[in-house]
Amino acid sequence: MSTPQQNCIIYPRVSTSKQSQHNESLQAQIEACQRFAKQKNLNVIGIYPESYSGRKDNRPAYSQILNFIRQNEGLVGYLIVRVLDRLTRGGSDSYLQMKKELQSLGVTLIDTSGVIQPSHNEFEHLGFEYEWSTTSPSEIAEVVVATTDNLEVHRILKRTIEAEILLTQAGYKIRPPNDGFVNTRILVDGKKKTIQVRDPERAPYFETMFALRTSGQYSDQEIVDAVNEMGYLGKDKNQWNAEKTKIIGIKKGKPLTVKAMRKVIRRPIYAGVICEKWTHYKPIRAKYEGLVTIESFNQANRGKVVIDKDALTGELSIRYNQRAKKQTRSYNIINPEFPYKFIRCPHCGNRLKGSASRGKSGKRYPVYHCSRGHERFSIAQAEMHRIMEEFVYALDFSPSSWKYLERVILDAFRERQGSIIGQQQAIEEHVYSLKAKQKELALSLPSISSDIARKAIEEQIVEIEQQIQQNVVVRSEETVTEDDIRTAIRNAQEIVEHPQKTLLNKENPRKQEHYFSLVFETIPTLTEMQNRTPQLSFIYNMNRAVQGGQKQGFEPMAAPRGLKWNTIESWIMKWCKGISEKRCD
Repeated sequence: MSTPQQNCIIYPRVSTSKQSQHNESLQAQIEACQRFAKQKNLNVIGIYPESYSGRKDNRPAYSQILNFIRQNEGLVGYLIVRVLDRLTRGGSDSYLQMKKELQSLGVTLIDTSGVIQPSHNEFEHLGFEYEWSTTSPSEIAEVVVATTDNLEVHRILKRTIEAEILLTQAGYKIRPPNDGFVNTRILVDGKKKTIQVRDPERAPYFETMFALRTSGQYSDQEIVDAVNEMGYLGKDKNQWNAEKTKIIGIKKGKPLTVKAMRKVIRRPIYAGVICEKWTHYKPIRAKYEGLVTIESFNQANRGKVVIDKDALTGELSIRYNQRAKKQTRSYNIINPEFPYKFIRCPHCGNRLKGSASRGKSGKRYPVYHCSRGHERFSIAQAEMHRIMEEFVYALDFSPSSWKYLERVILDAFRERQGSIIGQQQAIEEHVYSLKAKQKELALSLPSISSDIARKAIEEQIVEIEQQIQQNVVVRSEETVTEDDIRTAIRNAQEIVEHPQKTLLNKENPRKQEHYFSLVFETIPTLTEMQNRTPQLSFIYNMNRAVQGGQKQGFEPMAAPRGLKWNTIESWIMKWCKGISEKRCD
C-alpha cells in the first residue's frame, strides 16, 4: 500500500549583494530541491525564490510562505531548503526560532544535504507526547551548522569590508563607477586594483556643467538647458520584481534638472577627491584623475564646497558654505530721507509712509503718503519738512521757567510722599487691630466644645488673615526719587533749550522720533501739525503759564490746575528713559 503524497514548499535564497553563492544560483537550488522532493514522494505546491540577506529575519518571500501556510491550515507538510544557510545566516538562535515557528504551524523543515533528521517522541511507546519529549537526533548538528554558517558570514564580511575600506582609503575605487567614469583594473604590486577613468561618451556632459558654471556667465537653468541639448539623459536602471530575482523592465534615464546638476557640482569625486564614510568624511586624493581640476571645482561651487590643499604637507581639507553673505538693503524702515514718518495720517491715524516715484523724465518725486483702506493721501517731502521745521522753530521755553518747574515738581513729590506715609500709618494701625482680634479668637478656641462654633471661629481667623495680607501689600517706596526728578529737569533743559539741534537732526530717524515723543503728549496727525494744535507735553503748557504770569508781574507759586502727580511721574519716567536710550546710542 503506497503512502499518500504530502505537499511541500521550496525556499531557495541567495544574497542580495551577489546573485549566487557557493557557485549555486537560485535555479540550481530549485532543481536540487525538486529532485529531493521527487525522491521523498512530496508534491511541490509552491516555490518562493528570494534575493535577500540571510542575516535578516524579516524577508518578503519568507513572510509570504508563512502567510500562505497560516491561510491554508494543514495543506503544507514540509518546507525544503537546499542547505541550512539558505534558511538563515543569523546564527543558532535565529535558526531555532524559525524552525520552532514552522513546527507550530505543522510544517517540518528539511534540507537536501541531510543534516536535519526527523524528530522522535521518546514517550511514543507510552502513548503520551510532551513538547520536551519530542527531540531531534540531529539538533546538536543543526545548531553547530547554523552557528558555523553565521561565523562564516562574519568572516566573509570582515575580509571583504576590511579590504574595501583599506582600498578606498588608499584612493582606489569600490562599487560601480560614478556617472561620467568607467571602472578599469590596473596592476599594482602584482595585484589588480580598480580605478575609474573618463567615460568618453558621458564625461563631456559633466565637463560642460563645470566649465559653464566656472565661467560665471550663465544661470543654472541655462547650463541645464545647454547640457540637455547635448543629448544628456540619466543612465538607464533595471527594474526588478518584488523578490529581486528577475529583471522585469528598464527605467529610462531622465533629462538633467537644476537640482540634479547642483548635486553633481558639489561632489568632490569629479575633482579626483574621495570623501565618504569609509574615509571618515576626510578628503583623500584618488589614484586617478578627476574630470576637472580642484581649482575649477572650487570656482564652480562658488563657496558651497571648497577643497583646500596644504602648501607644505599636501593634505586636503574641505570647507562648506563659505559663500559671502549677501548685503541686505533696508527698505523704507529707517530712512534719513523720510525722518517724520511717525506723524499720523489725517484719515486713518496710522503712521505715514515715505517713498519716491520716478517720472518719465527720470526725476524723483519724494512724498509722504498713506492709503490704508481709504483714498490715497500724500504730501510732498519738502512741504512736510517745512511744516516740521516751522513747528520746531516756534517752540519757546523761558530759561526762568526751569527753577519754577523744579520747585513745582518737588513740592508735588513731597506732598505725594506725605500722603503715602499717612496711608501707610493708617494701614499699619488697621493691621495691628486685625492681628489683635485674630489672636483673641485663637485663644478662645480651646474653651469651645461645640464643633459648629469652633468651625465658625476658624473661618473668622482665616478671613482676618486674608484681610491682613491685602493691607500689607502697600507701596513701600516711590517709583520716582528726588534724584530722578533733578536728573530729568537737567536733561530736559538741555534738549528743550536747543530744539533745532536735537529735533531736526535727521541722521538717526529712530532717535529723532523718540525726542519728538518727549515733546508731544501724543503723536499728532498731519492736520494737527498744519493747524499748530498738537498736544504738547505738560512742561510746555507750564512754561506758557510761567511766561504769562511774568508778563502780568507775578510768578505763580502753585502747579497749573488739573496737573496731577500721575502726569508728573509719567513725564519724569519718560524723559529719564529717553536720556538713557540717547546715551546707549
